[in-house]
Amino acid sequence: MAIADDFSVAVNGDIRYTGSGTTYTVLALHRWLQDIADNASVLSDDLVDISSSTPSARATDNIVQLINGYNIDDRSAKYLYDGSIEQTDGDVYYRGLVVVGSVQSGTELEIIQNNVVLENYWGTGLNADATANILLRIMVKTRTGGATIDGERIRVQAREMTDSFSEFPVTMGAGNNVAAISTLNDLNNQTANATIAGWTDIVNTEGLRLIDVDGNAVNEEYYSEWDRATRTTNQLYERTKWLQKRALTEDSNADTGTNYQLQSAGNTRVAQAFAVGVNATRLVRCRARLKKVGSPTGNLVAKLYAMTGSYGTTATPTGAALATSENIDVSKLTTSYAETEIRFTTLANQPVMTAST
Repeated sequence: MAIADDFSVAVNGDIRYTGSGTTYTVLALHRWLQDIADNASVLSDDLVDISSSTPSARATDNIVQLINGYNIDDRSAKYLYDGSIEQTDGDVYYRGLVVVGSVQSGTELEIIQNNVVLENYWGTGLNADATANILLRIMVKTRTGGATIDGERIRVQAREMTDSFSEFPVTMGAGNNVAAISTLNDLNNQTANATIAGWTDIVNTEGLRLIDVDGNAVNEEYYSEWDRATRTTNQLYERTKWLQKRALTEDSNADTGTNYQLQSAGNTRVAQAFAVGVNATRLVRCRARLKKVGSPTGNLVAKLYAMTGSYGTTATPTGAALATSENIDVSKLTTSYAETEIRFTTLANQPVMTAST
């Protein structure tokens, strides 16, 4: 499929992805825009004539700048790779990320930016190249509104249970930026997740701890102390891994086929109750299957509330919202149901939920 089939250009310079999953290099985007600028006859019915202005400039095959008001949005950036894009006179950067290495089957890489886990839209890999040991190629937004995000620093990590953990810090720049990740089967971590989750008697006390580790009757200073109770040292190791593993999503609603409509007949909220397991935890994201009808505008958010009533039967939100998610632009939803990730992106919006509630 040609890039012209999956991207549109509006009269105001908005370049938007209209396809259904095919990805393209930043060089392919630049060449397509230049074709339009050079020859208006290549335009299809849904594209405006941009032959009167230059939409993009190329420093290298991996560094493209959108100029004269032309721009992409965050959704469109998900379908571009192998380079970086700057736009809005340098106020917005999308930097190229290439992850190389070898990981165990089923590994879902995480990207941490400014202490927030970025949305994983790549699953176990996107734009990979096994022959070149490339696991992932995407773009990451590192500057917005004229301000860089945490100095353009990110961390790529792999944290799957039963595998070794791996991480790689990167300070992003123009073009492609490389992170190297490698994991192996961890023979010291083969216990089932559900079993490890029950080891709540292993606790950590944070803060200054005076411990005589070497047995010389003189305490040394440490910043935390683990108590493994009656557990083995290896069980302590597995528990600490479990606490740091990639966050998992649990299905809280087995219902299928039911449509819950918002902004219809006065409905502005739909609620779903869930139970916290035996470990206190933070809610960092939720996922819902969403679609739009017509051409809605504006944003939707997810909010976390305490619950009154009985879980599973009469549960009802109560009190003020405990947390509010990032905005989701409803105009970007598709007309068919698709899983949408809604993130709680700041620590203040990730309150600790009490265990077994």
